[in-house]
Amino acid sequence: MPSISDHDMTIIVVLCARISTANREHNPDIRLLHLREFCNAQGWSICRKYIGKASSADFAIRITSKKIGRPRVIHRQGFNTRFKTILERLREGDTSRRAAARELGIGYATLKRLLDTGYEPH
Repeated sequence: MPSISDHDMTIIVVLCARISTANREHNPDIRLLHLREFCNAQGWSICRKYIGKASSADFAIRITSKKIGRPRVIHRQGFNTRFKTILERLREGDTSRRAAARELGIGYATLKRLLDTGYEPH
């Protein structure tokens, strides 16, 4: 299976900033600025941003905000096949975790979480 090189794939991200209504000094623009700078440094493309304002004590709002959610990477079409191949290469020492994450089009932390939980593709 041919590998996907860096120039063949752009990682697209969604920014999400949550601020507390209890602290009037919180500014979502400052949080988003830091997120934008980080994404730009990584070469990621930002497609959308979400700003949430809620009191941490308001459990109902926190539960409601989770409805947006995000699709699990393991449900992406063809992901399990690619992951299985990359998992074999990782076990053989033929690639690094960072390179594997890039090739899969996911973040390093997501790959680490999959590996740490022992996820095995079907």
